[in-house]
This record gives sequence, C-alpha cells and structure tokens, in this order.
Amino acid sequence: MKFILTIAIIIVSGIAVSGQEFTKDKGNLDLPFDSVDVKILKRADAILSSESTWSKEDDRKCFDDIDSNKYSLFCALYKASLDVAGEYDHRKPGLQQVRWLIQEQFKERLTDHRLMDFNNHEKTTFDEIKRLLNQSILITEQKAIKYKDTETAKYQSVEDKVKSLIQSGELIGAEILIIENNKEKLHESFGWADKESKKKLENGSIWTIMSMTKPFTATAVLMLMDEGKLSLDDSITKYIPSFKGNQQISIRNLLEQSSGDDGDYGNGGYNVTQFESLEDWVQDWAQQKSTGEFGKFDYSNFNYGTLAYIVQKVSGVSLDTFFVERIIKPLELENTYVKFDSKSNWAKNVPSRYEWNKASREFEKFWSNNEQPSWRFLSGSLGLWMSAKDYAIFMQMWLNKGKHGNHEILKESTVEEALKLHVNAYGEKHFGHGYGWFVEDNPLVFRYGGSAGGLGKAIVSKNSIAIYMNHCGNTKHKTEFENVLDKIWFPNEN
Repeated sequence: MKFILTIAIIIVSGIAVSGQEFTKDKGNLDLPFDSVDVKILKRADAILSSESTWSKEDDRKCFDDIDSNKYSLFCALYKASLDVAGEYDHRKPGLQQVRWLIQEQFKERLTDHRLMDFNNHEKTTFDEIKRLLNQSILITEQKAIKYKDTETAKYQSVEDKVKSLIQSGELIGAEILIIENNKEKLHESFGWADKESKKKLENGSIWTIMSMTKPFTATAVLMLMDEGKLSLDDSITKYIPSFKGNQQISIRNLLEQSSGDDGDYGNGGYNVTQFESLEDWVQDWAQQKSTGEFGKFDYSNFNYGTLAYIVQKVSGVSLDTFFVERIIKPLELENTYVKFDSKSNWAKNVPSRYEWNKASREFEKFWSNNEQPSWRFLSGSLGLWMSAKDYAIFMQMWLNKGKHGNHEILKESTVEEALKLHVNAYGEKHFGHGYGWFVEDNPLVFRYGGSAGGLGKAIVSKNSIAIYMNHCGNTKHKTEFENVLDKIWFPNEN
C-alpha cells in the first residue's frame, strides 16, 4: 500500500505523520478538483454517520480506528480515500479543502496538525465535524464543476461520445483517464460494471487488459538486453533448439511482429486456453511451420508468448515473478495483478465481460468475476489485470524515457529505439510496430489495444496519455472513441 504524506514516518503497527503540516495555502482555487474529491468527502461523511462512530483521540494510526469502526476526522478521510481512490494522497484538493476550512474557522485550536489538532481539541464537537465536512462537500462540488468547465471542456466531446455509445447499446460501460503533463484532465466512468445487476462502473475498476499485456513483455525483454543478458539479434533457436520454423527469426523479429508467423495456427494463439503452462504452449507452437512472410508485419500472439518464454529462460524466474519484482513493484503499480482469483479481495472490482451477438445485435455477458478466466497462466501476450491509473503510470514511464522516480527501468537509448517505426503495418506509411508498441511516427504516438475493448495511447510531443478501459470487445466503439480523441489532439489534421 502506498502512502503519500507531507513528511512521513511509516510505523509497522500503523500510520504516523510527523513534522509541520502548516504551509501557506497559495493558489488553492487553481487546484484540479474533481468528482473523486467529492466522492471521498461524501464517503468520509458517511463513515462518520453518528457520534458513536467518531473517535476524539487522533493519534494518526488508522488501523485501530478501522478495526474498532470508530474514526477520527483524519482516519475517516484516510479510509474514505482508500475506499474511493484505492490510496491516500494528502495532496488531494478535497482533503486540502477540509484543512483550509479548519484553519480559517478554528485557527485558535491549532498548533501543529490541522486535522489532528481540530479533532482532539476539547472544544470540538461532533456537530462541528459534520458541519465542516458538509461545507467542504459543497465547496468542493462547486470547484470541481468550475475546474471541469475551464480545464476539461475540450474533452466534453469524448464524454458525450461514450455516453451516446452506452445509450445506443454499442457499449456497456467505460472508464476514461486522460493525462497531460502528469496532470489528470479527465477521469470518469460511465455505464455499468454489470448491467444485469445494475452495478454502476466506478473509477478504480480492475480490468483484464488482454493484449495490452504485450508492452510489459517487451519491457522485460528490453530490460534483459540493457543488462547484457541477451541480444535482440539472438536467434529463436538459441532458446528453443527444437524450433521447426524459419531459423532466421530473432528476438528483434518477435518484438516487431515480423517473424512471419501469420497467426493461423492455434486460432491466432487463443488456443492458450488448452494448455497448462507457458512452456507447453510455446513448445507446441514451435513444432509448426508458418506460411507468413518473414520480415513483414503479421500480428501473432505466439511472438509475444515466445518472448515471455525467453524472459523466463534468461532470468531464471517465472514471468509472473519477473513482472512483479522488476516492473510492478518499482513502478508502484498497486492495482496490477498477474493472476486472477475469484476469491481475492480485489475480484469484486473486476467488471463483467461482454461480447457482441451479431444475430441479436446486442452485447451479451459471457463472464462474471465469480468465475475463473479461461486461461491458466500469464502468457506474455495476455493475462494482466490492472487499473486504468496503473496502465497510465506504465505508459508515463515510457514517456519519461524509461524512468520512474529514482528507478531507471529502461535506458533512454533503448526507449528511443523501441519507439521507432520498425515495420509498417496494414499498408500504412506512418503506422506500424516498434518494440512492444504500435507506433505512429508523424507525430510520434505509441499505443496498444486489447480484445477486451481497452486502449492505451500516448503522444510524445504533448506528454499526454489516454486510457480507455471497457469490457466490450468486437465492436467499433473503440475506433469511435479514438476518432473523437484525435480531433482534439490533432485539430489540424481534421
């Protein structure tokens, strides 16, 4: 769990904060208030539903409060943040608003920490706590509307398109996250997580991203290359001596999707559901001979399954372990998982999945989160489960030329080479495949989509990311979303 605090001391038995919390509150009206801020404050208000749920002894350790169901103001806001956003960030504008009101109305009760001092002061009553929260909710709602009107108006057409797709039945639900220069410009969810039970879709859902897993596999390969443990020119036969296909195929070809595998065998790799392990699946494919053209683009799940197998052979650990220890943890991806378990505490946050019925011309549910998925292992071509925000963090690392905070995941030169257009695809002059990503080179854009319906897209010159997560595969809604987005990002081309 990630705690983002001003000056923090993490204590094993709980959460403690030390140091001065007071700062001059400059430019608070300019902060990006949004619906998440409102939801957090409303949730905190609900947690403090009666005086019996309020603790007047705030020691900044919230685990005891959560266990006893008695919350100080700080711990109610902390718990509400976890419930709504999945993390506590003291810098969230809605939480700042509570502090501003405390300082404005109760300054004489404060010495060090606004939330703690106000909560623990002998004169503070439960009615004052509730009044403070209600005032904060009203103000935050107004500021969220104002910020949305001024800062995100240009993305209104994106929201309108998604709403219209849901209304027409061409989409069940979608979560949209748009980030410009590391700042959220839009993060909203629309429609249903499960239409049949009328469960609304909320931000922070966990999605099966299907082929959007492939850039993670490419990242793992490139990390091993940076460490000198493999070469992109290594032949596939170095790692699979029994391979019966084209002996010219190299790791580079697999990354570029230019191996010549045409995807005909094994239903394009979807026969992964018939195997118990990554090795069994890849070794079965290795006995086949492709009829595709070597050196030309041809999309194949087996290319990335083979890369995943090579990662395991070279690193000496499973793909699951490599992803977790070398990518997920360093990037602090708190809502990313390598394997689904219907009994896990996060399974309830996974939306149902739908497929288009051509005969009835409507979406039909084919999977619910109380079931196991059809595949049994992380294949490298699909298999990750993660939130929209986590995928944006992963893409931001690529925009940051391989860096995340103090971690260098990839060398800058490696990122630059990976995001070049190495092979053209689908007859397009400026569109094709790099290492792990589909790439447009004028201007430079990298992206990946998945058969579940999702899409991640980044434009390098604008340092901008768009994440479109949904659970409705096999229709045109993704293209319609992207067309509207492109009119905003590339106005001179429309």
